[in-house]
Amino acid sequence: MATLFMNPGKLSDKIKALRDFGDDAGSAKNNIDRTSFDLNDPMSGSGVDSFLTLISRRIDDLRATADRVESCKNTILRISDNQIAPMNADGEIEIDVHEGVRIDSPADLENWGAAMVDAKDLKDLKERKSSGRLPSGRRYEELLESIKKHKKNKAYANGLVFEIGPENLTQIPLSIKRAYTARDPVSGREDEAIPNSGLDMAKHLGGVLATASTTWDKKRSKEVSEALVNSVRNEKDWGRITVLNAMLGRQDANRDGVNDLSFGREFLVNLGRGMEELPWKDIKAASAREANGQIGGLGDHLPAQSSEPLQGVLDAMGADPGAAVEFLGGREGNAKDVARVRELMSRHDLGENEWTDTWSGLAASTSNKYARQVVDDDHPPTLESKQAAVIASGVVNGIGESGVKVSDRTQGNLSETLANYPYAADAAARQADDPRDMGPDLPDQKQSSGAPAWTAGTSYQPNFSTKGLAGVVREVSRDEGHLKTVADSVADLQRARMMFAAANYRTGGGASLEVAIEANSATRAFFLGASRAGVEGDAAETDKRNKIIIDALCAGSGFLPGPGEEVAKIWGYGIGRAADAGRTAMSEQLTQNLARALNESEGMMRDGNRASVVSTVVQLVSMGVIPAEQANAAVPGLVTEKGVDPTKLSPEALDRLYTKFVEDPDGQFDGAIRDSLGDAGTNYEVSYQRGNSSAGGSG
Repeated sequence: MATLFMNPGKLSDKIKALRDFGDDAGSAKNNIDRTSFDLNDPMSGSGVDSFLTLISRRIDDLRATADRVESCKNTILRISDNQIAPMNADGEIEIDVHEGVRIDSPADLENWGAAMVDAKDLKDLKERKSSGRLPSGRRYEELLESIKKHKKNKAYANGLVFEIGPENLTQIPLSIKRAYTARDPVSGREDEAIPNSGLDMAKHLGGVLATASTTWDKKRSKEVSEALVNSVRNEKDWGRITVLNAMLGRQDANRDGVNDLSFGREFLVNLGRGMEELPWKDIKAASAREANGQIGGLGDHLPAQSSEPLQGVLDAMGADPGAAVEFLGGREGNAKDVARVRELMSRHDLGENEWTDTWSGLAASTSNKYARQVVDDDHPPTLESKQAAVIASGVVNGIGESGVKVSDRTQGNLSETLANYPYAADAAARQADDPRDMGPDLPDQKQSSGAPAWTAGTSYQPNFSTKGLAGVVREVSRDEGHLKTVADSVADLQRARMMFAAANYRTGGGASLEVAIEANSATRAFFLGASRAGVEGDAAETDKRNKIIIDALCAGSGFLPGPGEEVAKIWGYGIGRAADAGRTAMSEQLTQNLARALNESEGMMRDGNRASVVSTVVQLVSMGVIPAEQANAAVPGLVTEKGVDPTKLSPEALDRLYTKFVEDPDGQFDGAIRDSLGDAGTNYEVSYQRGNSSAGGSG
C-alpha cells in the first residue's frame, strides 16, 4: 500500500511559482523579440527564429505542468472534502492507495479519486435502511451514472473494488434494493422507488470487477476470488449468490449469446473452483422453498436471478474459452473429466432454459477456438484442444441423451459444435456401440506404412454416444440453417475421405475405397434418420430435411477433382486441405447439377438410400473408378476428356446409372467396389434405423 501526502497551501504556492516563472519567461522572450525588431533584427535568421519558437514551447510546457499539478491537487481536495481523508491541524492531507492500484498520470489520479468518492457513497448505502442524499451530496442516479462512466478505467476499477472490499460487492446491491423499496405493512406489497436499483448496480459493479480483474496477478486473483466465494458461503448469505450471478452473467447487450465482459482468466478459474465447492443441493432446496414462500428460503436476494453457484461464472467463461477449458477440461482431459462435465450439467434440468444455453455456449466457444488446430511435426496436439473435446463430449451427450427440446440459441451452439467436430460426428454415426472410454481421441496421423493417414492434421476429437449425437441432430434439424451448417461440415469430411481412398485405389494399397463408400452411406443415413425423428407425420418438414441432407451429404460430397491421377495429387493434405482442394469451379458446378437432378427426381427425394447410392456412383465415375466407356453406355456423353459433363445429369440419367451399376451390375467395373455399393444400401437402412430410433423416432 502506498500513501499520498499533500499540503494544499504549500502546493498552491509551488504552482503559483511555476506560473510566475512562466510569465516572467514569456515577458523576457517578448522583450528579446521586440528589441530585435527595434534594431532591425541584427541577428535575424533561422537560428534566432528557432530559439524564440523553442522558448515559446517550453513556456507552454511549464504552464501545462502547472495545470496538471493543480488538477491533481483539486482531485485530492475533492476526496478530502468528502471526508475520506480530512485535512489535519497542520493543513496536510494523507491518503492511502491500495496495493494493485496503479496511478501513472493525472487522468489516473482523477479516475481513482472518483472511485474514492463513489466508494464512500456505496459503503454508506451498504448500511442504509432508507433512501436520501448520499455523503457526496448526490442522488443515487448520479452515483450509478458515475460508475457507468468510469467502470472501464483500470485505476477507477481497482480503486473501487479495494476501497469497498471485494467481500462487500455481493451485499451492496441488496442493501440498495432494500433502501429504495417501500413495503406496505398490511398487504406486504413492495414498491421500488427506483425500479431495478439493486440489479442495475450489480450489473455495473460486474463491469468494474471485470476491468479490475484483468490487471491482477495470480496472487491477487486468488485473494479476490476467495473473498467473493466466502461472501456467499454461509447459509444466511446464499441470497448473495444471485447478486454475484448478476454481476458475472447475462451481460449481453448485443444479444449475440456471448458475455460482453472480459474477466481475468486466473480470477475466473479460481472463482469457478471455489463456487463449485459450495453445497449446491442445499442452496437449490433453499431456492425452491423461497419460490414456494416457505420458511428457510434464500433470504434477501435479487429476484429473477439464478441461485446456482456456477451459473454466473460459467456464463462469463463463455467469453473466454481459455478459462473454460482450464476449469472444465481437467488437467489431463480424459473420461473422468467428461464425467465431471456431465455431473455438473445434471445439477439442473436441461431444456429450453438458461442453464442449457450456457453449457451449449461453452461447447461452441471452446470448439470454435481449439477444435480445428492443425497437428503436424512442428505443432503437436495441445492440451487445450483435448480439454475442448472433453467439454464437447459432455455437452453433446448430456443434451442429446436427455431427449429434451432446446432453445434456438442452443440449437445454434450445438450446430457450431458438431460442425467443428465432423470426424467425431461421422464416427458416432457409424458406430454399432458406444466407446467404453468417452475421453477424447487423437485420430491417426500416419498409416502403418508411415504415409499420412487421411485424418492427418486433425487434433483431438470428442467421443459422442449414438443417442447423444442423434438427439442433437434432431434438435439442430429444427432450423434449416443450423442443419446445413453441420451437414456441410460432414460433407467436407466425406469428400476428404473419398479423395484419400481414391488416391490409394489408383496407386494401390492404403485406405480402402470400399470402406469409404460404406462409411459415407452409413453417415448420410444416420443423419437423415435422426433429423426426421422430430417431424414424423409432417410431410412438409420431412421434405425440407430430406433436401438439406441430400443436397449437402449426397450432392455436396459427391465430386472429386479427377479422374484418378488428379485425385492422387492431394495425398497428404489432411482433412481441411483435402476438402478445400475438392472445391474447384468444376466440382461446384457438378454439385449444383447433381443436387438439381436429385431434387427433380421424385424417386430420389422419397428414397434417401437410392439418392445416396447414386451419388456415390456419380462420384466413382468422376474418379475414374467406373470406366468412362461404361458410364457413357448408360448415359451417352456423360464423361468427356475433361471429366464428367454436368449438363448430362438429369433425373433420367441418375435412374439409368442406378439401374446399370447398382441393380444390374454384373460384369461392370471393379468387383469389390461393385459389391460395396450393394453393401452400402444395407448399411444405409441399418444406420437410418439407428439414427431415427436413437433420436426418439419410430424407427
